[in-house]
Amino acid sequence: VGMTYSQMQAARHLNRERRKSVKDGTSSGEQVSGELYLEIERIKSVKRNHKKCTCTSVVNASNNVSNLVPRRTKLTLEQLNALPVSEFHKTFENVVECWPEAAIFCSAMLPFKSFEAMIVTFENYLHRLSTENKLRILRLHPDLAGRLLDVQQLTEESSYEQSSVGLDKLTPEDKRKITALNEEYKLKFGFPFVVCVREASKFEAILRGITERVNNRPEQELETGINEVKKICRLRILQLVNQL
Repeated sequence: VGMTYSQMQAARHLNRERRKSVKDGTSSGEQVSGELYLEIERIKSVKRNHKKCTCTSVVNASNNVSNLVPRRTKLTLEQLNALPVSEFHKTFENVVECWPEAAIFCSAMLPFKSFEAMIVTFENYLHRLSTENKLRILRLHPDLAGRLLDVQQLTEESSYEQSSVGLDKLTPEDKRKITALNEEYKLKFGFPFVVCVREASKFEAILRGITERVNNRPEQELETGINEVKKICRLRILQLVNQL
């Protein structure tokens, strides 16, 4: 991967900082690969505003149709496999936040033998994406307790998830803490902190997670973030299907 002199200097500085943190016991000291470093720097240079999501769920949420995602009629396996492809796309378009390409790709695998087989298909799709597309997916996630939550512009799914753990009801002090940590994390990695909040379940656990993960290597955090996307995807699918 070709790097300019200034990029090489920046990478060296980043790796020097990492080696320094090893002495403090806060990092493994492994260096950032040139490819991932360049991709993170490219993404950092893009306007940081959250990309406007065109999923129907963000329209529903912004119009206050409902934040109670579980109310949606759940599909049996037979009903799911009988869906027209276009309806499958519409139903599962936001199980990966603002990335309908996942549903489009996975619809080619219909019919599914089980709900678990369908979930694994989505997880395998995410796992096999290029580094560039993994970074894009992470960047499409909103900040936790961020501006989009404040102005009710989250997708219906994200609004439900963040509200379910009380991120819409934080004290000013807790809001300040998570905002500062979000910015520190984005400054280092070039994408927002992504965690399956319904698994974390408590605000304190979310704070602890971001505090610990900000010390990770970029390569490690990329994969950790995508693993969290997989968890979110799994729970979103399970909210749409009837497992009985």
